[in-house]
Amino acid sequence: MVVLIRGSEPEGIFRPETFELVRRLTDTLIALPGLRPQDVTSLANEYHYHHRKSSLDFQTLLERERTTPEEIAVFRRELASIQLYTGTLVSSDGMGTAIYVAPPGDDHGALYAKVRRAIEPFDDGPENGFGSPISPRRAFAGASTT
Repeated sequence: MVVLIRGSEPEGIFRPETFELVRRLTDTLIALPGLRPQDVTSLANEYHYHHRKSSLDFQTLLERERTTPEEIAVFRRELASIQLYTGTLVSSDGMGTAIYVAPPGDDHGALYAKVRRAIEPFDDGPENGFGSPISPRRAFAGASTT
């Protein structure tokens, strides 16, 4: 399953409010009965190449607060340089981001209903969407490739 967040502002998803939405949605989905942290993948829990201070552990992509235009521009360049996330977690035009839910077991219908209910409070505009099992390429099919 894919939860898709589409930015409606010119900055796309590269806004502090969108980063916070991705964090909150990811935490909400991980907390659902029947899901484990490794069953949910997003910018909020995927690892970055930066280490945590005084540690060999890597930070997650959204672990650091990015509030200034400069910090956000650096993050955008870092994501583009990694390339792995373009077209998977982030659309090529930067207008969308995906949260993947890979349900364990076979009862996907029940989990779909739980996920749908869990995201309802966050679905406050046309920029947020939800889809049943779809590929990343299909999730971002409407995004430009520039």
